[in-house]
Amino acid sequence: SILLVDYIQKIIRKGYNVKEAIIESGKKRLRPILMTSVALAAGMLPTAMGLSEVGKFRMSMGIVVIGGIVSSTILTLLIVPAIFEYLNSFRLFSRKLLGRPAKRMIDTDELE
Repeated sequence: SILLVDYIQKIIRKGYNVKEAIIESGKKRLRPILMTSVALAAGMLPTAMGLSEVGKFRMSMGIVVIGGIVSSTILTLLIVPAIFEYLNSFRLFSRKLLGRPAKRMIDTDELE
């Protein structure tokens, strides 16, 4: 999620609007996020299957870890970009309400 939001912010600094930046970053970061999640879930499969006596003791832990990986992947790909868009619009609204400019110094490329 952190890498996805960071990439969204980098694309916004290049001049994209928020929705285009979210879509573009989703396209660019989808593959690495899915590869990491699938690798972690596949690594936990032997534990979740519980093939030995000791494995049966740890089987529930493996199932829970795989469920957590799946839910965090869904959270990263769907919920975080939506929350980012809502918080960004709230940020712009609050800056307008307080009489501040819409762009901050960090939103420009001057710092890099």
